[in-house]
Amino acid sequence: MQTIVAIIALKAWYLEQYEPIKQVIQKPCTLRLSRNSLLKTGLRADFLDDRLEVESSDWFELYLAGRTIEFYIQGSGSYVVSNIDLVSQEIYFTKCISTSGLEPIIYYCPQSHYQPANEAITNTLNNIIDKIAERSRIPISLETTPRSPKSPLRISNSQFQKINKSLLVIADVTPISTFAVKEQSSL
Repeated sequence: MQTIVAIIALKAWYLEQYEPIKQVIQKPCTLRLSRNSLLKTGLRADFLDDRLEVESSDWFELYLAGRTIEFYIQGSGSYVVSNIDLVSQEIYFTKCISTSGLEPIIYYCPQSHYQPANEAITNTLNNIIDKIAERSRIPISLETTPRSPKSPLRISNSQFQKINKSLLVIADVTPISTFAVKEQSSL
């Protein structure tokens, strides 16, 4: 009886600097892996690429120099290299939180009670984004929370998703009213 073992290759991309995952996966992968075990906080895998190719890579040189090396692994998320065994061609990863999962959006949550101030802030933010766009390799956009003055101050699920996926969230927390508190005399 013959046993056939299928190796399912996972693609892994080295994340040198911030770039949205949607753009990262459009590029050729940096490393091909075969997952051995997936733990709650880690991953153990064999690398399928040639050992000499791995040893000569830029990311491996940085790993040897003590830098933190982050990969996006297809279907699993972002991981940091914990250890590499070149002899057995195993690589150990630790799960991490990465900015690469964020969208290149600045999300602005204005007050609806101060319309002239909101317009001034929005214009200032747009000017800043225009200046950033001149030097940025990734286009950054500004999104403003749609809210009418009569709507409740509850945040919707879609707004929570935008907040969680944005690079930066700016919230105008100017008080809309104030009240005086009387001091009580102590006996």
